[in-house]
Amino acid sequence: MKDITKIFYELVSIPSPSGSEIEVAEYIKKYLGNLGIKPYFDKTGRLNDSNSGNLIVKLKGSGKTILFIAHMDTVEIGDRRIKTVTDKGIIKSDGKTILGADNKAGIAPLLDALGKISKEKKRNNIIAVFSTREEKGRMGVEFLNLEERIDFGFVIDGSESAGGFINKSRGYLLFKLEIYGKEAHAANDPEKGINAIKIAGIILSILKLGSDGSGITMNIGKVSGGRQANVVPDYVIMEGEIRGYEKGPMDRRFEGMEKIVAKICEKYGAAYKLTVNKEELMDPFASGNLKILNYAKRAAERAGVRFSVSAIKGTTEANILVDRGYPILGISRGGGFPHSKDEYIRIEDMKTVSRLLVALMGKDERP
Repeated sequence: MKDITKIFYELVSIPSPSGSEIEVAEYIKKYLGNLGIKPYFDKTGRLNDSNSGNLIVKLKGSGKTILFIAHMDTVEIGDRRIKTVTDKGIIKSDGKTILGADNKAGIAPLLDALGKISKEKKRNNIIAVFSTREEKGRMGVEFLNLEERIDFGFVIDGSESAGGFINKSRGYLLFKLEIYGKEAHAANDPEKGINAIKIAGIILSILKLGSDGSGITMNIGKVSGGRQANVVPDYVIMEGEIRGYEKGPMDRRFEGMEKIVAKICEKYGAAYKLTVNKEELMDPFASGNLKILNYAKRAAERAGVRFSVSAIKGTTEANILVDRGYPILGISRGGGFPHSKDEYIRIEDMKTVSRLLVALMGKDERP
């Protein structure tokens, strides 16, 4: 077995933007194959436009069947290779790219743990899934089709305290707002036009973007429109999202936004179309399952990891899996500043997560 740090260095050197996970998947398959473990690909890549399916590992044991998930893709666009810098046990990129710790700092401990537990006779039935397109597009776990009954599942993701459990995360809805005004010559007949960009600006000035303090956030992340400088623009499109820990407040925020849009458009004589991307609608995740919480607590004790449970602001694959009936908790991989050039991970964080995963995979004699 390779040192966990070496595994991480090799993983982050392989580009794997969403939809292009095959190279890192082949690395994982080869690594595990050298340990006598034989993963296989499912066919989800055909359904979510990835060049790789989910890579699935099954280790037979006895007792419970425990599922582990770690996604292979990163937010990095293109094929630029990441260079790492290590100082005092902290790994960063060279400052020109993201690091890719999200989520290769989740994959490395899972590979390390699988190698260790494969040599143990006393273990649970283990299924590990290295998934695709968590960051962009339709997540591979959405199409995951396992025959086994899953007793407990753990999604390794999140940059909170390493080894901490996650029992709550936000869902999101993506929306598109189109505003229809009226074209006119900007010098000769500006009064005959209805300026869609002006109306969009007014709407943006009224909407409460960012956090409202209750767990709901709203963002407009993309605005485009207009044809040329001397034409009153007749069309603007805005794309954004609403996130929250509960579906009801998210829906009410969307309804409140539509009331504002309707009122402003009526005042200025414009039309609008507001739609939700139903294919990428994600419900919030919350787990109150006492059995999995007790199991996680006992595993943390055996691993020497402080047990903690928290909510996170982001969204993970747990949101999908809990909707499919799996008893799920997240496990934070640690680190910080994901999706940015300041991203980092501590080597000790990865070792902590590996110890916890081994304990979760091993036999717990208590019910």
